[in-house]
Amino acid sequence: MVDPAVIKAAVALASNKKVRKFLGGVLAAVLSPVIVVMVLLCSLGTGAAQHNVSAVRLCFDSGTIPEDVPAEYRAHIEEMRGCFALLDGAVDEVNRHTEDGQSLDAVRIKAIFYALFFGEEAPGRRDCRRFVDCFVDYETRTQTVTWTDDGGNEHEREEVYAVAVPVENLAEVYQKISAALSLEVSADQQANAESVYQLAQHE
Repeated sequence: MVDPAVIKAAVALASNKKVRKFLGGVLAAVLSPVIVVMVLLCSLGTGAAQHNVSAVRLCFDSGTIPEDVPAEYRAHIEEMRGCFALLDGAVDEVNRHTEDGQSLDAVRIKAIFYALFFGEEAPGRRDCRRFVDCFVDYETRTQTVTWTDDGGNEHEREEVYAVAVPVENLAEVYQKISAALSLEVSADQQANAESVYQLAQHE
């Protein structure tokens, strides 16, 4: 239990204008550097966010890259655009094996790819196809094929074929990506991928 005398002394100090002014000055001196750092970090965060928005727009947009874009930054954008072309080709190929009007969300695929590989060493053509395959499950189905021979007789046979079924669960997609490409997908990367996806949808 706090001594009443201590409480009384604290109240007396708090009511003293000079003491309050002194304590306020000490508090300001202590907190000022912290406030400056916080403001700086917020401004850097805003700048980084704007930088990310510009990069997304330039990667998803096929237009001309501005001349004032730094060479290294331009190289990353051009590399990502090249990978996006490979991804689009792989998506088209997979979509030829879907049924019931289903298809892959190419924007979602590219948004996740961007979040994982922008500024990093990007996968080649084969790995881009493996990446797209992480967004589908392949199922074996059968169909009856009918044909007529030269004598006019009809025949039937059962044929087995593969169907690509889009995976709706993103957690499963990320698990498949980790396994296929031997990498860990962090929660921050997943959140960034969602932000990129939302931004790219409005391009």
